[in-house]
Amino acid sequence: MIKRPMFTVFTPTYNRLHTLSRVYESLKQQTYQDFEWLIVDDGSSDGTNYMVGQWQKEGLFTIRYFYQKNKGKHTAYNLAIEHALGELFVTLDSDDAFFLKDSLRIVYDDWIVCLNTQPNKLAGLLYLSCFANGKIIGTKFPRDVIDGRIFDINDRFRVSGDKITFILTSIAVQYPFPVFPDELFCPEGLVWNRISRDYLFRHINTVIQLVEYQPDGLSANSFLVRKRSKNGTILYYSEVFLLPLSKFAIIRNYANLYRFCLHYRKKVPHIIGEISFFYIAVSALLGLGLYYKDCVTERWSAQCF
Repeated sequence: MIKRPMFTVFTPTYNRLHTLSRVYESLKQQTYQDFEWLIVDDGSSDGTNYMVGQWQKEGLFTIRYFYQKNKGKHTAYNLAIEHALGELFVTLDSDDAFFLKDSLRIVYDDWIVCLNTQPNKLAGLLYLSCFANGKIIGTKFPRDVIDGRIFDINDRFRVSGDKITFILTSIAVQYPFPVFPDELFCPEGLVWNRISRDYLFRHINTVIQLVEYQPDGLSANSFLVRKRSKNGTILYYSEVFLLPLSKFAIIRNYANLYRFCLHYRKKVPHIIGEISFFYIAVSALLGLGLYYKDCVTERWSAQCF
């Protein structure tokens, strides 16, 4: 029998050889080494496969490499959770993120506490990310340690910014991303909202990830990738209304749904749940404003009007 590692560190990559080596270095320096590195190459043509092969020959830790034609990060994630051997699964992007040297040790210690105090209750843990200068991305959680549903914590306490999530692999595999033909993106929040409807997570105010956004990365171009992925984007904003959220969150999400439906020349889908005419009107006006702003900002006026 193959011994299961504690962690599967999943890295999706697409022509990121110049930054992937930084991820490798951060994993080499980990003070806790019971992990596998699972790389899914989403169609790279920059020699990524050769370099990964060289790292595998070094034999410092287990590296498993999978190649697929370019289908998008969400499909790479689906492939990874199918093959992951670790008890806990985490995504460490190839372009803009890397661990601190004690990151996996910290998560392991926190998870043991969870198993001893809240067995069978928590699906995983969330941590903070920061920039190289030490500035936290977005906001902290309301307490140093708080258990709850991800969407509820974010909504009630106005938590913002990228966080890093560790989840039980046995749970992650039950919630793959939907895949739509010819779409290379699906919002990550879609899956995390689905999981959080059924499970709780522990949110911890500890920084374990450094982030350096790349100009051509998904984070820096979130609007563009959403605009190019009609089905995934509409599905995400439509499912938000299944969640028990504040009126502020409802207005914000309905406005974005209306905004992208305008871009797609698509009728706003029927929303499950009761939303008053006032909130619909306010959201529609905000969505219309966002739509026009997009057209001007992206210099798409000729296409939009």
